[in-house]
This record gives sequence, C-alpha cells and structure tokens, in this order.
Amino acid sequence: MLVREFTNRMDPSTLRELEEGRDGLKKRMDVINLVSLTRLNKLTSGQDDLEKYREEFEEFETWMKEAERNHEQLMRGTARDYHSIKEQIEEEKELIEDVNDHKGDLKFINRAGQKLIDSSREYKQSLIDFRTKNLPSQMNRTFAETPDSNIIKDELADVYERYTRLKAQSRDHYKKMKDLADKHQKYDGVARTVLPWITEAYQKLVSEVQEPVAAEPDIIQSQMETVKALHDDIVLHSKDVTKMKDFGKELAQTQDSVKDSVLNDVRDVSEKYSTMEAELAERSNQLQSALAQSHSVQESLDSLIRWLDQAEKATNRVLNASIIVRKETLLELVQEQKVSE
Repeated sequence: MLVREFTNRMDPSTLRELEEGRDGLKKRMDVINLVSLTRLNKLTSGQDDLEKYREEFEEFETWMKEAERNHEQLMRGTARDYHSIKEQIEEEKELIEDVNDHKGDLKFINRAGQKLIDSSREYKQSLIDFRTKNLPSQMNRTFAETPDSNIIKDELADVYERYTRLKAQSRDHYKKMKDLADKHQKYDGVARTVLPWITEAYQKLVSEVQEPVAAEPDIIQSQMETVKALHDDIVLHSKDVTKMKDFGKELAQTQDSVKDSVLNDVRDVSEKYSTMEAELAERSNQLQSALAQSHSVQESLDSLIRWLDQAEKATNRVLNASIIVRKETLLELVQEQKVSE
C-alpha cells in the first residue's frame, strides 16, 4: 500500500528495495503461516492421542492395582487345609488368566505411549530446525531448550515392570500352592487312615495288657492269638505310619502355620506305635513263658494221675484177692504191692 501510494515520489532503487522487502516478508509470512498451521495440526492430533492414551493408561493402572491387591491377599493368607488351598489355587489361576488377558492392553498402551514420545521428539526437532533456519545465530546460541519430559516414558516403564512382576509372582505362587496342596493331600490321606486306627489299636492293646495271664493252656493260647492279631495289624500299618512321618515332615517344612499341629500328630503316632511294639513283644514273652509252665504242670499232673491209677489198681488187686495159704503166691502179691508203691 505504501509503495502504491508513493510510487511517483520514490526513485527506482528505493522502490525496488521496498518491493523486494515486501515480497520477502510475504514469503516469510507464508512460511510462518504454513509452519504454524502444521504445528497446530500436530498439537491437535497429539492432544487427541494424549487424551486417548491417558484414558487407556488410567483404566489399565486401575485394573493393575486391584490385581496386585488380590495377589498380595492370596500370598499373605495361605489356607491351612487342603480344600481351602484348592479354592485359593482356583483364585490364583483366575488371576493368572486375567493377567494374560490384559497382555494386549499393555501392548496397546506401550504403542500409544511410544507414539506420543516419538511425536514429541519429532515436534521438538521441527522447532529446532525452524529456529536454525529462521532465527539469528546469536539467538540460537543463547536459546535455552526446555528439558525433555519423561513422564510417559517413566510411567510406561513402571507399569511394564509391575505387570511383569505380577505375572511372574502369580505363576510362581500358583506352582507353590499346587505343591502345597499335593503335600496336604498326601499327608491328609494317610493321616485319615493312621490316626483312627492307632487310637483303636492302642485301646485294644491296653485292654489286652491289663488282662491277667491265664493258667489254662487253652486260654493262654487264645490270648496269644489275640496278641498275634494285634502284632499283624501293626505290621500291616507300618508303611502307613512311615508315610505319615515322611509326608508330615515335608508338609511341616513347607508351611510353618501347620508345623506344630502336624509334628505333634506325627510325634504322638510314633510314640504310640513304638509303645505298642514294645508292649506286644513283652506280652508275647509273658504268654509264651506261661504256656510253657502250664504245659510242664499239666505233664506233671498227667504223670501223677497215671501213677495214682496204677497204685489204685494194684491196691484193689490186693484187697480183692482170696486168702491163699501158699507161701509163694503170698510173696508174689506182696512184691506187686511194693512195686506199685
């Protein structure tokens, strides 16, 4: 406008300088306008991407915190019995499946976050290029860059680390719970057999030991058969008792919360089993000795009875015999009487 108004008053060189300045300024304005529009589009797009990323990230982090709380509760509150442990295993299994299901969400968030980081880096580089080309070198040398923000990078690294840790810990805890359940199942299975059996067998032993040893061989023989039956029963359960000791030791070493109760049961069974073995051995020796003595007494009685029978027969012969005057016959009867005595 200035050029058009004062064209007639300007010399050609001044007019040319003004026109060149005008054209140069217009080009620079066009460049600035284009660059500004490009920046605005990038910022608008980046803002939309950031809002979407933030929404997805916050949703994922909310899930992550809840999953971490559930996992911590399962790790702190391990049950003490097989069925409850099985329920916790199912809960841990569901958590593992849930973690795996969110694997795709984490990948999406990582891609979205990395896209924002790359866009930010590209935008910053475009600003540097613009300043280098369009601003004085002195200004470029004194220009202070704003430090890069690592918010997205740091939170992506944090959530990835937490997710990886949760995934590893949940799987590790699942394996430990499976192993613990297996130990409980083995111990409980043999304990359900041994504990009621040894209680009943021990009571039978006490009753048998308290019963006086009989004097008659037949009754002693019956008592010996009872002792033998108890001994056979003990031998039959020896493997179960050994298993209970071994399985109980493994379970006690694995889970401290049941250690005392398990070891107390194992100790009680071991003591009763050893007592039963010793008592039965002693009882068996007593009965065998009594049986031997009863046989000796019986043999003596049988011998005495036979002698009495013979003596009685000889006496009856003397008493019932007719009076004989012959000297030889009388002497013979007297001799028989002496022999029988």
